[in-house]
Amino acid sequence: MKKKVVFLLVLLLLAGMALFFFFSHQLVTWLWYRSLNALPQFWVPLLTKLGIRLGLGLFCFVFLFLNLRQTKRAFLELQTEVKFTPQQHFMFSAVTAFVLTLFLLPGAAPDWTVVQQYLHRTAFGVTDPIFQLDLGFYLFVYPFYQRLIVTLLGLIILTLLGVTLFYVVAQAYWYQDRKFQFWPRARIHLTILGVLFFLLKAADYFLSRCGLLFEEKPLLTGVDYTTHHIRIFGYNIMVLIAVLTALLLLLTLFKQRRHRLLIGSLGLWLCSLLLFLLVLPPLVETVLVKPNQFIMEEPYLEHHLRFTRFGFGLDRIEVKPYTLVPEADPSVLDPNHPSLANLRIWDWRPLLPAYNQLQSFRSYYTFHDIDLDRYPTPRGQKQVMIAARELDPTKIDQNWLNRHLVYTHGYGLAMNAVNQANNVGQPLFLVKDIPPVVDGSLPALELAHPQIYFGEGQDSYAIVRTREKEFDYPATGGENVTTTYQGRDGISLRRWLSRLLMAVELGDRNLILSGYIREESKILLYRNIKERVAKLAPFLIFDDDPYLVIADNRLFWMIDAYTVSRHLPYAAKHANGYNYIRNAVKVVVDAYHGTVDFYVVDPADPIIQTWQKVFPRMFKAFTAMPAALQEHIRYPEALFTVQQEMLLSFHLTDAKAFYEKEDFWSLPTQIYAHREEILEPYYVTLVLPGETQEEFLLMRPFTPRGKQNMIAWLVARCDPPNYGQLILYQLPKGTNTFGPMQIEARIGQHPEITELITLWSQSQSQLIRGNLLVIPIGGTILYAEPFYIQSNQAQMPEFKKVVLVWQDQVVIADNIEAALRRLKEEKGNALLTPVPTPAGETPAPETATPSPEAKAPALPADELFWANLERKLREAEDKFQEAKEKLQEIQELIEEAKKRTPGLN
Repeated sequence: MKKKVVFLLVLLLLAGMALFFFFSHQLVTWLWYRSLNALPQFWVPLLTKLGIRLGLGLFCFVFLFLNLRQTKRAFLELQTEVKFTPQQHFMFSAVTAFVLTLFLLPGAAPDWTVVQQYLHRTAFGVTDPIFQLDLGFYLFVYPFYQRLIVTLLGLIILTLLGVTLFYVVAQAYWYQDRKFQFWPRARIHLTILGVLFFLLKAADYFLSRCGLLFEEKPLLTGVDYTTHHIRIFGYNIMVLIAVLTALLLLLTLFKQRRHRLLIGSLGLWLCSLLLFLLVLPPLVETVLVKPNQFIMEEPYLEHHLRFTRFGFGLDRIEVKPYTLVPEADPSVLDPNHPSLANLRIWDWRPLLPAYNQLQSFRSYYTFHDIDLDRYPTPRGQKQVMIAARELDPTKIDQNWLNRHLVYTHGYGLAMNAVNQANNVGQPLFLVKDIPPVVDGSLPALELAHPQIYFGEGQDSYAIVRTREKEFDYPATGGENVTTTYQGRDGISLRRWLSRLLMAVELGDRNLILSGYIREESKILLYRNIKERVAKLAPFLIFDDDPYLVIADNRLFWMIDAYTVSRHLPYAAKHANGYNYIRNAVKVVVDAYHGTVDFYVVDPADPIIQTWQKVFPRMFKAFTAMPAALQEHIRYPEALFTVQQEMLLSFHLTDAKAFYEKEDFWSLPTQIYAHREEILEPYYVTLVLPGETQEEFLLMRPFTPRGKQNMIAWLVARCDPPNYGQLILYQLPKGTNTFGPMQIEARIGQHPEITELITLWSQSQSQLIRGNLLVIPIGGTILYAEPFYIQSNQAQMPEFKKVVLVWQDQVVIADNIEAALRRLKEEKGNALLTPVPTPAGETPAPETATPSPEAKAPALPADELFWANLERKLREAEDKFQEAKEKLQEIQELIEEAKKRTPGLN
């Protein structure tokens, strides 16, 4: 008796441990969601998944089990070599049904997000042009029905296979009079399953018609002429054929010549399938459509253009002309002009190593990324580059105490002005050092909590409020400053059970054994901000570029979140696989407390409206965002890139022009460092044409496909209340405006710049040509490109020069102010100052080519321009010849030195 009790206790203990390990992950996850006051985000997915798996799984298991149990009589009544008792048949049927259910559900069951969107779907208020169904049907209802039908078809097929196998084992078939015979009960059973299969296929064919609206073809996405008139008709016929086949199968139960009826019904289905879905469509396409393709496809191309533009928000773009001024006014080239006061000379790529060498101070600090933003100052808005100083756990001693209790956070940030460098070409920092030192022009940037517990690089847990003080930052005197976390985040480790749960979840026994943990201790989980927000909202797509914001004396991370779909009718898909995208949400994460807030910035988006129904307490209105944070929202570069890539062809709204591809665009290229690459979108501060106030904008130009001249530029407004507005400025088609690569060529051919490039290339350093910026100003285009020099040893680029190109002038100078001054001087010399000629010389006739030696009181502007151009070319040739002679002299001296010094190479 005692042995039985001991055995039972051991069994219960093992079962309890198995259950504990099984549920420990869910318990830890529940504790984490509760610490963020976000329990609905835990319960809704969990209960929906359980409902799907238990509900659908139970249905599939019962269906399979009951069908398999129907084969019991075959084993009892037929003469079979395999004998099953009723109990054995029951167990074998149950096990088989269970295994088949486990095989079916993982790949076929609908995802919890699909179910929740179906249950809380929202209408778009726009219908498709073929079936006149609201677009919400395709985004929310169609995916649910599709997965459901796939699951049920899979269930019927597995049931047919399982039941047939059981009847074969029971030998419920035989040959008689040269005919294959089935046991009557088996024949009835399999026939009913076949009827169910064809009824489900009828539903599948009916639903598949809707899937044709986002089927990709060479010419367009969606329904074309052949699909509209043949394939949809074919699917309608196949619905009827599938129902008819089901009825014919049912009739075989009552007819004597059932074999012919069975073969005839299956043959009718297969022949119809081949004819209407495989043979007729390509035949009609070849014979009727291709010879008259545009005439046949025009209305469908119009649908394709309309819905693609809607899916990517291109229909919201306002198109305006950008009129170029024939006589440019040099007065716009004022360093204090609002469009030039923040002209950027720094790129993030050369700036990042400078940050890490000048502002990391210790090997365990690092800057992961540099972002662009703007901050108000008494003298107006200042554009800056900003980066968080985060902890690099790989650079500290790898022991448990250091990794999780002592080195728990990064500290502060670095910030520099985009348009300034110091005397040695390094960034001019507005916020720097540890503790942070803030420039006097930005008094609002003082920080109450410069510690960064949640960031881009925090990938491990931290335990705070322990008996061991946390390292805060290195002091100048040599002794480190320590701190204790006072934030709101964290799961209490007061109870022994909590420590056990964490130890099991994280696989770390120190959480149980360590004596540093006390009652006040807390553990911080999911400290990487991308992982953190994805766990709270897995139904959103998050931007890969979070950026740091200082607001109300605190540090925040701002992350853009997108709602997406692949099921918008007629819309072409981007390379990322989606054909509908909206930047519906801005996510704000407190770098110290770890709190996460979701603000809806596109309340008209039906997808985010649907998720607001699912999680009514999760989302906040944009108006609820603090004003200090609203000042720092910006249009996401990732979305802007997607929209520009789609706009290359879908800026066209005329079907004929789209069909002939007569006006497709390309993204411009530039020279960065020494290679050609795509010009990335860039943030600038500009005064838009027709506006009086400067704005923070995101922009990038376009070039015609196969050409390098600039044809248009797209701008996204970032400042409230105009946030999200897109404007496409189109340049006159009858004039040539230099594109980025044409400007790069002009820069590379300029004598002064070429000479400097040659000189720099001969030293122990390399030249890095920075991002080319295209700046519309005063009816003209100004181009700016910074030059950096990087030593082969230091690997820290330094700003060296800036090149400005405006109209016919190309200048290079030490800074923006000097370059603008040179532009104004050269423009004034070229257009306003007559060319002096020696006394007594006869001026050339007006029709002759102007000569620098000719004396003319006032030549026309065009002739004066060409005269000055010829003069400058001659001066350049003289200087080049002089330099060539000097180089020859130097070469002769070197050869003489080699002769006089044996062994000199």
